[in-house]
Parts: sequence; C-alpha cells; structure tokens
Amino acid sequence: MQLKQKPDYFPILDAFRFFAFFRVFLLHIPAAEVNPFFFKITEGGETGVDFFFVLSGFLITYLFIKEQNSTGAIDGKKYFLRRALRIWPLYFLGIVIAFIGIYVSNATGTDSGDGYKPNLLTLLTFTENYRMIFTDGFPDGAPLRVLWSVCVEEHFYILWLLLFTFIKPGHISKAITVLWVIGILYRIVFYILYPDKTVYDPDLFSKMDYFCSGGLTAYFFSNYPEQTKLFLNKIPGFIKNGFAIFMIAAFFFFQFFIAVSRKGAIVFPIVSAALFGAFLRNWVRLAMDCMYIIPW
Repeated sequence: MQLKQKPDYFPILDAFRFFAFFRVFLLHIPAAEVNPFFFKITEGGETGVDFFFVLSGFLITYLFIKEQNSTGAIDGKKYFLRRALRIWPLYFLGIVIAFIGIYVSNATGTDSGDGYKPNLLTLLTFTENYRMIFTDGFPDGAPLRVLWSVCVEEHFYILWLLLFTFIKPGHISKAITVLWVIGILYRIVFYILYPDKTVYDPDLFSKMDYFCSGGLTAYFFSNYPEQTKLFLNKIPGFIKNGFAIFMIAAFFFFQFFIAVSRKGAIVFPIVSAALFGAFLRNWVRLAMDCMYIIPW
C-alpha cells in the first residue's frame, strides 16, 4: 500500500548528511600526508561540520514550527529526550573510549602528551569546547578533540528551545536574524580582544551563521511554502543547476583558491552560510514533492 505523502521527512537531508560526513572523513585520513595534492584535497574538512550545523538549524526550526502550528506549544521534555537519545549514547561512549585509551597509554608509557589533560566535569557538562578556547589547545585522548561539535549542537538545542518558548511565532524570523548579527559581532569583538588565538571558533556564537541560515530556510518553507516555491521556480533552471555545480565544487575544492586566515574567519562564515542556505533552499523545494511519513 502506498504511503500517504506528508511533509514529515526530507530524504534529501540524508544525502546531504553523507556528503558532509565524507568531507570531514577526508580531513582525518592519515595517508593524505604522503601525497601533497591529496593532502590539499583533505584540507578544509571543517566545512563539512559547518554544513551539519546548517542542516541542524533547518531541521530543528522546521520541527518546532510544525509542533507550534499543530499543538500551539513546544514540549520541551520530549524534545530534550529525543535529542538525548540521538546524541548522548555515542558521545558518552566516546568519552569512555578516550579515558580507557589515556589509561592504557599512561600505563604502557606510550602517552604522546599531545594536548592538555582532559577534565571529566567539562566533558560531562558539554562545556569542553570553551575549555579548548580558554586553553588555546585541545584535550589529549582520541576522540575528545572532535567532540566540540557535539557541545555546540547541545548549546544550539537549548538556545533554540528558549527562542521558540519566549518569542512569539510572528517574530521568530526577526529573532533569528538578530542572532545572526550577534554571531558576526561576536567574532569581530573576539578577534579584536584575542588576535593571537589559534583555537577561536569551536563555540555556538562563532557558528551562529550556519544555524541561522538553516533556521531561516525552514521558517520560510514552513510558513510560506507556496510563495517560496513560486519564487524559486521563477529562477531559470540553468542558473539553479549552475549554482548547484558551483556549490558542490566549492564544498570540496575551495581550499585550492581561498586560504581562510584567522582574520578571514570573521567573514567566511557569513558567505559560506548564505551559500549553504541558498543551496539548501533549492533542493528542499524539489524535495517537498517527495516527502513522506516513515512508518515507525
């Protein structure tokens, strides 16, 4: 029996998640250092994480708006339970693996000493990313140094729940825009105060552009679906297809043409987040005709 189509699931997001994962995966291939060209390809893998943030901003905003429209309020307890079941098991497993590895390396005398000693309290409270900024380094023990993105996601979940709880639905887009501006100002002020920092952006407000880009995309698709589709349909196909090709090429090879410096990182998130949002808007428009409910 054919399933009734309804905007509950975006299959295209699964494809985007794979490409974002693959971009990050390339960054962590050790053999890349053998070949200079391949090493260059692997650079810039953090962009894959940034795209994940765009997808999170889109999906959480879409689900919140849908819940508000159907029930009139957000169930915070169910929301946090869903997020916890999705993220916490692997996150805490990563912490356990890291501490076992640290214990074994210390016992066998193979500890490289590459990084500061991890703190269990900051790890359990999802604040290790701020310790990275304060110490201007990364914790010893794999995979602790990559868990900062999970901390950022957790902080985003809390901020977005507060946003949709205390801001009226008609002002959500304005609030997201204000947060976007605050994120930009935050990076500027941070650079002025700490121009020599090498670890400077593993936090929520440094990545706010990406969450807001995805959030605004979801807002307009949720509240103005027909108007948004009509607007995008007016754009000639060759422009949309050309933009898609450009975005895919830039996603994997921008590092050959642009070197993102510490100062340039102030502007880079603005441009990349806007491009990611435009790319997502076009593909979600196509996916809206293919959405369906997953039979749980």
